[in-house]
Amino acid sequence: MILASALTFGIANAKNDEYKHDNCYNYMRGLEAVQNEDNDEAIKYLKAEVEQHPNCDRAYQQLAVIYGNQGENGDALTCIDLAIKHCPKKDTYNQSYNHYVKAKIIENLGDIENAEAEYNKSIKLDPENYDRYVSRGDFYYNRQLFETAAADYKKATELQPGLAISFTRMGMCMEALDRIQEAYDCYDYALKLSPIVAGQLVAFCNRRIIVSALVVFL
Repeated sequence: MILASALTFGIANAKNDEYKHDNCYNYMRGLEAVQNEDNDEAIKYLKAEVEQHPNCDRAYQQLAVIYGNQGENGDALTCIDLAIKHCPKKDTYNQSYNHYVKAKIIENLGDIENAEAEYNKSIKLDPENYDRYVSRGDFYYNRQLFETAAADYKKATELQPGLAISFTRMGMCMEALDRIQEAYDCYDYALKLSPIVAGQLVAFCNRRIIVSALVVFL
């Protein structure tokens, strides 16, 4: 089983409200297009932004995510390297996010060793960000390194105790390791945190554990 979330980028979640320069019209229009899921329009404005402001790390970051989601890994890699180059070193949030995006691109290219290194850099730059641990956990899960993945998911739950998806993922690891009671406990707690997780369980997990957890929950 491959976690699809580990292979996609979603929408870039940079802290754009902190980003200002003298004329960021094209960048802001590009962001609007991203939010409206109009990738062609977004690319047009973001490219105009980097032509006008070649050091605009946020525009490169947004372009990298768009290209990555389109499967244009070469363009995505070029843009994320430029985002890393131009992002201020003190902006550890966006530097962390950039390395997370680069990790996904490299993972999609099949370079597993360097992808892991990028996930590690991302966490080192922003060690309190629970999303980074979930992402690296997904990376390890897809390599069938279930104990290592479970450790990352556990760290995510410590940073964000109400994060149901982390308990779900931990349950999947326990199930893969044939630690059925621990899997059940994780699924049961995830359901208590968020009943919506039940649908994710049906998609990913062993049905006999799901049924037991649902009976307890209901």
